[in-house]
Amino acid sequence: MALTLLITIIVAFVSWKTYTALTNPLRHLPGPWISKWTNLRFQWAVMTGERASYEHALHQRYEVSLASISAAKIVYQIGSPYHKPTWYGTATGFGDMALFTIRDPKAHGVRRRLLAHNYSENWIKQMEPYISEKTRVAAKKMVADLDARGYTDVKKWFTFMATDIVSEAAFGESFDTLQSGEKTQYIIDLENDGLRGFIRAELPLLNKLVAYLMFGSANEVSAGLERMKNYAEDRISRYFEAYRADPDHVKPTLMSKAFSAVEDGTLPKVAITSDAMTNIVAGTDTSAITATYAAWYLSQDPDLENALTEEVAMLPQHFTEENLIKLPLLNGVITETLRIRPPVGQGLPRIVPDGGADFEGHFVPGGTTVAIPAYAMHHLPQIWRDADKFDPSRWNDATKDMQSAFLPFGGGSRVCIGQHFAMLEMRHALASFYRTFSQGMRPAWVDGFTADDMKPVSFFVTAPKGQRCLLEV
Repeated sequence: MALTLLITIIVAFVSWKTYTALTNPLRHLPGPWISKWTNLRFQWAVMTGERASYEHALHQRYEVSLASISAAKIVYQIGSPYHKPTWYGTATGFGDMALFTIRDPKAHGVRRRLLAHNYSENWIKQMEPYISEKTRVAAKKMVADLDARGYTDVKKWFTFMATDIVSEAAFGESFDTLQSGEKTQYIIDLENDGLRGFIRAELPLLNKLVAYLMFGSANEVSAGLERMKNYAEDRISRYFEAYRADPDHVKPTLMSKAFSAVEDGTLPKVAITSDAMTNIVAGTDTSAITATYAAWYLSQDPDLENALTEEVAMLPQHFTEENLIKLPLLNGVITETLRIRPPVGQGLPRIVPDGGADFEGHFVPGGTTVAIPAYAMHHLPQIWRDADKFDPSRWNDATKDMQSAFLPFGGGSRVCIGQHFAMLEMRHALASFYRTFSQGMRPAWVDGFTADDMKPVSFFVTAPKGQRCLLEV
């Protein structure tokens, strides 16, 4: 009886998989044969942090993906009908409350218009003094490391720098991780929830098992989420007190306009909490890892590094964004790092609208999840000469196609609202770093550090495999 039941289940399962494989509306698209039957190979790439490189490899072999300028223009067009799926709310845990996760285009437009002023270049200039200060402190901490042990972990200090900058920008108060040299509990909880959220969205069937293996019991995970919520609400409440006491002289933040909207009842307070926490997650690793990879690539090219140190040495002592934006090599280094190692290299999902669409001669039915993979876009050989080479000089004469294919911040009306803030921060970070270490830096092959530590892994945000970057003078 049991054997008969088992055979019946197996036959039914095989029959169902055969039927779905033969009737799937995407069956005409070329790709790995196993993908017609299961997505386990893709899920393995997700679990091992290789999704971005796996997508790129598939594009190179089958030449069918949305890694093209024409596809990007369709998906990212202003007023695009390619809306975000529930994936974003699941990954962050914010549902539709944060700007990043709102699915409805009209609601997103209202929120973005509300926040746009506080993310504008003119507004962000008010934050430049403490951004500059934090980057200088980070460089001094690295000097202290070198004096104490002969090398420094630039990823560690760039991460603390970015954490302190974005926390002050979001909450009006710094986490002061640069001073302590240690991660706060809030940062640990944020990192854990960011990874767990990615697993929750990408591997829903394995979510509970993987989360338990990585983070422990459900109670521990819930405790972390509760700490994050309480911490954010406490910081926001303190800012509200200062805002209500003297709204015209309160410290400017990325959320200042939103506070007034909460006061007049047009925005729920939970929306500020969601957006502020999103800023912390999005604004820490992305800037820190870009600065880290820039320093890493330059450490292996002494001539290029020397040219940059000479360029930033010409800056006045109290330089500002107006000085930095005029430096061709500094900006080329940052832009090239964003190209070769985009912070989010895998495709971010969108839903094909009803009626379907044609991509590169292939019809994709409505309701299908598609994505524009930034890493693959940034390595298309027909657009980028020597695509795997770190070459900032390519931006001296950037073509229109290069500009169209460059998507480190996304595109269209959903482009990253914090891109100006991020660029200002990275310019200051690298200028301070190379004015401090004008003699140049080299990889420090100590404490087991190898080039393998710098290989990228991608769990939503791309980061060095070893989570460190050791350099010495």
